[in-house]
Amino acid sequence: MFRNVLLIVFVFICFKVNAQQNIAVFVDAGDNQALITAIENGNSGTGPGLIFIRPGQKGETTYTFTESYMNSDSALPPITGDIEIFPVSSLGTRIEFKRAIDADQFRFVDVNTTGVFGMGVFNIEGFSSNSNGGAIRAYGEAQLRLRGTNFRNNFASGEGGAIFMGEDSHLTMQGHGRSSSLGPGEFNQNRAGSLGGAISVQNNATALIKHQVFVDNIAGVFGCDININSSSNANFGHTLVLESNTFAANCPNVLIENPNGRMYIRNNTFSGMGNGIDSTDLVTMFGNLFALESSDNRSSGNNAICNDFGTNAFKSLGYNLSNEDSCNLDQETDITNTDPNVNTTDPNNVISLNSNSPAIDAGPVDFLENTEGFDTLPCSFKDARGLGRPQDANNDGIYECDIGSYEVQSGADLTNAQSALYFDPDRNGEGVIIEMLSADSALVTMFTYHPNETDLMWFISAVSYTHLRAHETDSYL
Repeated sequence: MFRNVLLIVFVFICFKVNAQQNIAVFVDAGDNQALITAIENGNSGTGPGLIFIRPGQKGETTYTFTESYMNSDSALPPITGDIEIFPVSSLGTRIEFKRAIDADQFRFVDVNTTGVFGMGVFNIEGFSSNSNGGAIRAYGEAQLRLRGTNFRNNFASGEGGAIFMGEDSHLTMQGHGRSSSLGPGEFNQNRAGSLGGAISVQNNATALIKHQVFVDNIAGVFGCDININSSSNANFGHTLVLESNTFAANCPNVLIENPNGRMYIRNNTFSGMGNGIDSTDLVTMFGNLFALESSDNRSSGNNAICNDFGTNAFKSLGYNLSNEDSCNLDQETDITNTDPNVNTTDPNNVISLNSNSPAIDAGPVDFLENTEGFDTLPCSFKDARGLGRPQDANNDGIYECDIGSYEVQSGADLTNAQSALYFDPDRNGEGVIIEMLSADSALVTMFTYHPNETDLMWFISAVSYTHLRAHETDSYL
């Protein structure tokens, strides 16, 4: 009997170990064939779909592709299964994927039919396509999920210098808020021969884009950053949702071109040279900052931040700030014809507010009701660089959002944080609990009152304690 029990325990332990080994595969950076094999196995189901990239044996952090996969137009096998690729968590730098300078044209990857492709905290640079999608092309019912990924110097002779979303595909993008040294996701100097210098969304595709930075992308026709021409409005009633993004532009035409597809834009900052949005479909705006100088060399001759060509496409929900008045900002809380007084971009291409900016504490303070009838935070829970929001920049005891993607910090950075309960004796029923989990991470719990002043609300967030500032990663209510 005792021997049988030992045998059962041994079999259970072996099964558990084998199951853990089959959860993910680890691949060395720079080993192109190992990565290709891991994707092939994940597609076919003969291997795990979760792939972790670690530095190579000699510290390599770069994949350089000199030729396409099996004479296709992509460096990697087409994604037909459920594939996720992430760096190992302890890596303090970005793994890079590059096309060799003297290589033929090919994009990074195709995501096909019902394929699901997720990536996080990588650089994708220098890929090129003679059609659509310089780095990534998705079509069918493909799902593309990107977190904190940088796209730099990619080119498509057609649409979507970095990303092309076609047919019924869906794109979800979020910035990387856990470490300011890695920064948010970024689209920098991507180019398209026709539309969508960074991203093009076509057919019935949809996109949700949060906490990204768009810098100096160029389109040969229109839409230096984004082009939308999609008949689907399935994403909460919108084709495209933009939230807490930063657009630092040097565009000869318009940043966002939208002949077809409902847009919802919230808490974004637009600054630099170029028209903001051309649209003949509904654009709903809330809490955005516009500091743009309109382009002079547009063939259409419409030189304004917002152009609707007589369609009345722009609808304001309030708390927008613009240096002119073309966006139909007609709510009492909107501010027009006023200099937003923003700084130039920092090393992470984030646009901060000057100390006397009219955007500071000029945003909402109350919870909002979304299209599904649920309460949502007035300005997300973090700004473009990962700082929790809203803050109380003027120290009047009222936590109001700043307008745009940037939140001015109130108070000094955290130093030597310890597990503790922090509260103000004058604010009964409210406080913050910090439990340090390791040298660089903590569990933060905040409790306060619902705006109805009766119900309690609890927010629980895992944070990374980096560079003397806590950056929120995931929050639950």
